[in-house]
Parts: sequence; C-alpha cells; structure tokens
Amino acid sequence: MDLLFDFAKPAVGKGLVGRKEEISLLVNSLTEKRRGAAFCDGAKSGRATVIRNALSILKDRCLDFVTCELDLFNVRSYEDFIRLFREVITGCYNDVNRHNMLPFTIDFSGLPDDKILEVPQLIAEESGRNIIIVIKEFQNLAVLDGNGFSLADIDAVWTKQKSVRFIFTGSSVNVMKDVFE
Repeated sequence: MDLLFDFAKPAVGKGLVGRKEEISLLVNSLTEKRRGAAFCDGAKSGRATVIRNALSILKDRCLDFVTCELDLFNVRSYEDFIRLFREVITGCYNDVNRHNMLPFTIDFSGLPDDKILEVPQLIAEESGRNIIIVIKEFQNLAVLDGNGFSLADIDAVWTKQKSVRFIFTGSSVNVMKDVFE
C-alpha cells in the first residue's frame, strides 16, 4: 500500500508541510548567538523534521558548522552520559580535524570527566567552525540529577561556550517541561 506520507522519517523538500515558523525560530536561535533551543513533544511530532530543515537552511546559507548528535535514550547513569558524550565528541573532533586545512590536536587521554564537557568549545576555537550539538531524549539526564551530578553543573560549563549551540529534544513532555522551566 502506498502511503501519502512516510511517518517513519523526517519530512524534507516538498514533503514538508507547515512548521515553517518553528524552523525559522530555530534558524534564528542558532545564528543569533543564543545558546540553542529545546523541543519537547510526543513521539512522531516533527522534532527531527524541524531540526533537519533548519540545519539544511544553515547549510544553504553557507554557514560553517559541524553537527554532533547524542541520543540519550539508553543513558541511565552519569557514567553512561559521560562515556557517550566522550565518544560522540571524539568522533566530532576526528571528523572536523580530518577535513580541516590545519590539523590540530586535543589530547583526550586522561581528560577528566568534567573537562570533556568543555571540548566542543576547544574544537570550535581550533577549527574556526561552530559546533551544533543535538541531544535527543535530554529528559533522561533529569533522573540522574543528584549523587554528585547536577544539570546546573552542565549548564555552567555549556553557558561559557560561545561557538557551540545546543538543541535539546525530548519525548517525555512533563519531565522536559520541568527541566527547562
């Protein structure tokens, strides 16, 4: 059976209907020196469509940025989060450095957990490019708050990053609402 619309993947091009205001707001947020944006809504509500189309617009405008994506769906501990963040940011660094005219070095070995959160800004500074970090299922960090881990600690580090933008998404509306309010 042919479907009029494929619900399994984000809409692009002529398949995109509506959401132009949200896309425009996200583009403006990412280009106007704001820290980023947060999207919380139920499953299959169009978050990925908005993000993908906003990033496409930025690319069409020839803005130099690199996108790193973390999916926190299975993150259940602070250690899981740091391990995943380290893995994704290392991959982002390798990607940027591979395509950079002047390679640079960041020593990841022995880098303390709290310092790994600062690496995106280092990558941005060394490469001269902006970094956009998309964090899916961000609400999973809310349940980790406590036991030596605090969302406020992450916020304090990420707030200082001038060349890094964050897009937080979540499908658990009530928890996301609490986190960002």
